[in-house]
Amino acid sequence: GRYVVNAARFADKVMLIDAAAGTSDLGRVMGVVNLYEGAQPCDMTTLPDGSYAFTPDRGGETISVFSLDPFELVVTAPLERMGEEPLQPFMATVSPRGDMLFVENARDRSVSAIDVRDPAHPVEARRFLVADGLLAEGAITDEFTPDGRYNCIICRNASALTVVDIDRLEIIGQVPFPEGSNPIAGTFTPEGNRMFVPLPG
Repeated sequence: GRYVVNAARFADKVMLIDAAAGTSDLGRVMGVVNLYEGAQPCDMTTLPDGSYAFTPDRGGETISVFSLDPFELVVTAPLERMGEEPLQPFMATVSPRGDMLFVENARDRSVSAIDVRDPAHPVEARRFLVADGLLAEGAITDEFTPDGRYNCIICRNASALTVVDIDRLEIIGQVPFPEGSNPIAGTFTPEGNRMFVPLPG
């Protein structure tokens, strides 16, 4: 509840904004970090304790890591290209346990599972590919269960969820929706026993 961290995609920068309610500083930009030209930071997610934030750089093939106090760039880590298509990493969600970061890669139709237990040294532990026959088509974002045990990848084009066991880093199933329903986001109840998914189609 102290800050908002904003990825300004077309300005190649990330901003730290004061979010302390009831103070005169509410909404004030506390700091700005400039990334490399063309980085296009596209989303933002923070560790549960608010110590670090992560952004996928859609214009490059990198993940940038920031400390929040002090607010500064810690590292910009490359993601390996596995084919001829650029990755275009564009959405990211960190686990409530603070151990894994899932990143959707728009162009090569994959999801990267990145170990962030040492935030300054993120390591890609697994990449889930549509070509493997397990990840459904059109991964657009994902949500972790509140206990961090499972991840549900929201696959818009396939109108399905792909479910990942985090401890094993394996896909364990699919949840199909009506054809053409195009799920676009999702959220769990605090208890983690239900997930709500809007179906704009």
